Amino acid sequence: MAKQKKNRDRILIVDDNSEITDVVSMTLDEEGYPCLVANSGEQALSILGNGSGEFSLALIDVKMPGMSGLELLETAMSEYPDMGVMMISGSQDMAQAVEAMRRGALDFISKPFETELLIPRIQKALERVHLERDNREYQKFLEEKVDSRTTALISKHRSLQKLYLSTVEAIVRAIEAKDPYTVGHSKRVSKYCARIAEKLNVPVADLNDIEIAGLLHDVGKIGISDAILAKPSRLSIEEYESIKEHPLISLKIIEPIQELNRVKLFVKHHHEKWDGTGYPDRLKEEGIPVGARILSVADAFDTMWIGRQYHASWDLDTVIEEFKRNRGTQFDPAVVDAFIELVTHDQSAFDLIRQENPPRFSQNGTLRSGS
Repeated sequence: MAKQKKNRDRILIVDDNSEITDVVSMTLDEEGYPCLVANSGEQALSILGNGSGEFSLALIDVKMPGMSGLELLETAMSEYPDMGVMMISGSQDMAQAVEAMRRGALDFISKPFETELLIPRIQKALERVHLERDNREYQKFLEEKVDSRTTALISKHRSLQKLYLSTVEAIVRAIEAKDPYTVGHSKRVSKYCARIAEKLNVPVADLNDIEIAGLLHDVGKIGISDAILAKPSRLSIEEYESIKEHPLISLKIIEPIQELNRVKLFVKHHHEKWDGTGYPDRLKEEGIPVGARILSVADAFDTMWIGRQYHASWDLDTVIEEFKRNRGTQFDPAVVDAFIELVTHDQSAFDLIRQENPPRFSQNGTLRSGS
């Protein structure tokens, strides 16, 4: 039995596949969300323009006959700014979905999807829609009268930034769904970055940005082929060149978030090397942003200590020797020294980080059963 309608958030479902629209509309109805269905972009615009009521959210398929999902997204963002958009993609090539996120979509869902996972994603998107509406109202208020109540706007603005991060975290989860070997990696790296930055007495504002960069550094892997990410052996030259694109893809994804300007630099350059042989810009030494130098060490540490599908995890002594060997070539000597002192004198803190964010594979590099 369908639940009684419990909210005013109306949702428009746009997909040329009637099986998808039937399942989604039934699921939304059971959760109390009134919705309408359009089978094309043109029909969706007709519904939006005929005065049938305001919609809080539209679920739009990326590929449809006639007007594409991306074209409909652009029109909707321009003509109906109070309506949020989530994209639905049935393609294994995630480039279009990434482009949709860059253009302003709140989230994307890959087909086929589990209906029980749909509602939490919709709730998160609606939360951001409501907050953005509030933010626009506060902006209008400020134009009319600036007074002590601007504190409330600042609070809303900070909340909006957190929701932007939540959207990007959704992409992190999507990466982990594509590549089980990366589960927990970004959170562990983020926490390692914070410990190293504290050891180096980095200012608090920079420390926070470095920690966020640790969380977001691999979001660009959403645009890398599944076959490459999950390959159980060493990558070919061509595959490695593809992997090297992920910092720039990451940059495109987080580019719209103005509050993360320094984070963008750290994410873009975390594969630069101290001797100038890294990528994407072959920066060297102090020319590499300090956050990127810290992130480089944290990322490499997790890869060696936790392991990957193509090699088992290394014991801590071996990891330390590897850092010493690459000190001054791949890594900033000062960052390496700070890291080694930390992990040598407080290994338990790093053990705890691993326990709180465990990988989904055993230390010999194989997936755990049930993962």
